[in-house]
Amino acid sequence: NCIIFNAYPGIIDWSYNLNLTIPTIGLAHEVTQDNYKIFPKHFNYWIATDPSLNISDNWFKTIRPILEFKIEKTKNNIPTIGSFGFYFKNKGFENLIYSVKSEFKKAKIRLHITKAHFSGSITNNDISEFILSCYNILKDSGIELEISTNFMSDENMIKWLSKNDLNALFYESNMDRGIS
Repeated sequence: NCIIFNAYPGIIDWSYNLNLTIPTIGLAHEVTQDNYKIFPKHFNYWIATDPSLNISDNWFKTIRPILEFKIEKTKNNIPTIGSFGFYFKNKGFENLIYSVKSEFKKAKIRLHITKAHFSGSITNNDISEFILSCYNILKDSGIELEISTNFMSDENMIKWLSKNDLNALFYESNMDRGIS
């Protein structure tokens, strides 16, 4: 038996004092050759989804799995642009909204933004102010906005993505990030 944690420094801080008696494994996000040493030492092992890394003995490397899926594409009446992820300011959701607004007179933006419930101190879990600002940006435009916030299964997430004409990620540039 073991526990696998979906982990990133600063977000996984809550796990430091768990005092678990079974092995723990951290699934590292955005790990690079230069930053793997900043990941917390309290896990017994780490998994990096980048097979090109040359890292220490308690790290294992793998590829990012790609799930099989059948697209259930529907024809949209207007351009439909989607994006998704945890709510962090550097995800660029507002930039996506401004870009769609400048490119189209009529379109639909679909955002699936979930709260990072165990995010520690590096993010504000209250996304209601952000959602209100999104609607204000689009006020008096021909752009529709649809925002969902509940977690989805992998299958439902793929179905949700397949209903968009384009899925865009406008993350701020950060060359220090690795594969997530």
